[in-house]
Amino acid sequence: MTVYLYHFFNLVFLWTLIANILPWETWWKKGFDAGRFHLTYMYIIMIGVNIYQYINYSSLWIILVPFLLIAIVYNISIFIKYTPFHKKTIPTVEIDQREHLKILTLNVRMSNSDYDKTADLILKTKPDVVLLTEVNQAWIDGLASIREILPHHVIEAKENTYGIALFTNCEVENEYLQYAIEKDAPTLHARIKMASGQNIQLIGVHPKAPAPNENVYKKDLELLLAAKMTNWNVHPSLILGDMNDVNWSKTMRKLLKIGQLSDPRIGRGFYNTYNANIPIFRYPTDHIFLSHHFKIHQFKRLEDVGSDHYPLMAHVVIAA
Repeated sequence: MTVYLYHFFNLVFLWTLIANILPWETWWKKGFDAGRFHLTYMYIIMIGVNIYQYINYSSLWIILVPFLLIAIVYNISIFIKYTPFHKKTIPTVEIDQREHLKILTLNVRMSNSDYDKTADLILKTKPDVVLLTEVNQAWIDGLASIREILPHHVIEAKENTYGIALFTNCEVENEYLQYAIEKDAPTLHARIKMASGQNIQLIGVHPKAPAPNENVYKKDLELLLAAKMTNWNVHPSLILGDMNDVNWSKTMRKLLKIGQLSDPRIGRGFYNTYNANIPIFRYPTDHIFLSHHFKIHQFKRLEDVGSDHYPLMAHVVIAA
């Protein structure tokens, strides 16, 4: 049995290596991309196992070792961007007298009925903008208390886990919900106006997750269309939400390029937001991407509120 498992795992890891160079996107390839960090650890273990097997039993799988080493080096070259060893693409600044904004995004998990935990977190942290995904009417009713500090809102409650809601203490203008790709998963568009009169373009997204029964290209297209809607940053712009994709994917890199946006995680950390229920398998799927008008005062993952996602908060300063 041990021998069969040894061959099985080598075949699996060989397939993950091949999948990375395939030109097309599929749901299972997206899964390998999300688990790239965890696969790197497994590659290191398999190198040790294959060397041991070769020394003791002359295993032919030793030929896999150089390819595993190349994959490890390649993955490290990707991950190094999300550590303090890499230069930040958005500088860290003090607030001083400049305009600032606290932004929070969270996938609440529709089946999670602990509404008070999320409401208490919002009331405690006092964000200016909150974007929630997977909200249904029960969630909207359960968060009634936050409207005291966030009176303006755009809400599309749905029972299919693709509801979305924006709460803010800023005035909201030109708000609308777009069903450009999926007819049951909206993208939220709004222009929020700060007390000073500064306009900010906000796009909230929650595309469908990669799955065998879902078209992965639709998800990617939805994100890229959202990026094109940033008006090339005529106004300070941000795209946020549960994007069901990791920062280092090809799609996310395209999104940042098309929208002329920056990723606060670069030079700071991974800030893994999913899965809150599985400590050994977490990766970043919730994002706040910012135009060049913003600088970061604080960027952090907040505490568990009963969802399978952690809340993500960015305290940003609008540069002069």
